[in-house]
Amino acid sequence: MTHPPDRLSVPSLRGGHIRLTHFPGDGRRPVILAQGLSADAITYALPTLPAPLAFVLQDRGYDVWLMDYRTSPACFQTGRRFTITDIAEGDWPAAVGHVTRQTGQPVQILAHCVSALSLMMGLLAGAVMREQIRSVICSAVAAHPVASPMNRLKQASGLVDALLALGVENLPATFDPTSPLERLVHRLLWLYPNRAESCAAPVCRRLRFFYHQVVCHEQLDPATHRAFAYLWGPAHLPALRQVAQLIRAGQVPGVQDPGWQERVNLPITLMGGRLNNLFLPESLTRTQAWLLASGNDRALYRRREFADYASMDCFLGAAAHKDIFEWIADELDRGHDAGRG
Repeated sequence: MTHPPDRLSVPSLRGGHIRLTHFPGDGRRPVILAQGLSADAITYALPTLPAPLAFVLQDRGYDVWLMDYRTSPACFQTGRRFTITDIAEGDWPAAVGHVTRQTGQPVQILAHCVSALSLMMGLLAGAVMREQIRSVICSAVAAHPVASPMNRLKQASGLVDALLALGVENLPATFDPTSPLERLVHRLLWLYPNRAESCAAPVCRRLRFFYHQVVCHEQLDPATHRAFAYLWGPAHLPALRQVAQLIRAGQVPGVQDPGWQERVNLPITLMGGRLNNLFLPESLTRTQAWLLASGNDRALYRRREFADYASMDCFLGAAAHKDIFEWIADELDRGHDAGRG
């Protein structure tokens, strides 16, 4: 890291606020990095990693802005109910608008998981202005969410609706070992089936229950794994309910609305891990086919699959700086050049 980061709070267009953490670079090359539902954007600058993505991009000359939106522990407000639409039409326009005003340049964006879903929703709805975006990288999912069988089973169970009916809106990812109830919950979560991962850490068991598989543990070094407990906010059930609705629909709103082709007429790259069991790789296959059917220049749209990765380990893996980050920087270079028109 060559420059210390600046942190600032920016009002969302739908109440609340977002936080932007700025790693200064060439102001002509701004890029926003956003994480998945309830994750802290500091994952892009985690000091346990040999070379975090934010620093790799800063060293390549990019002006890096980490975006924490309303689901992040940095911005989460207990008692404020929200949905993915609030992120799409409130948080994203606030972030993009602020960065473009500060730099005088259209932005490039890397959005992971639910932040990618919400970005596509905002772009297709016109809440995020196409003219302010130079290029986009969507990680794990984009406009066509396809869930794993286990996640579909959980949705069909009606558990989220039942908890909301009981007045439960948030499920914490943190674990209090002094609480008998917390210890009981931890033991019960041992019953949740997941043959691929057998980690006993309380936060990992909760994340598997909330979202299913978010990482391949084989990709994590011990220090990063220990940091997991500090990287997650509560799972907000109204937002999760809308994600389930999007999965049942098989697409985000607006994918066939008049003028959708022009709203995605920009460089869009799709990336993800082949082992992702939160949103299946088929999610990106469907979005890729949709983009290629737009009639726009087919060279605008690219896709890359990483064989030994799942979801968040694409950014937290001990070898991700060698396997993925330099490719991301190259892809942003391509998007910067292609998006200048």
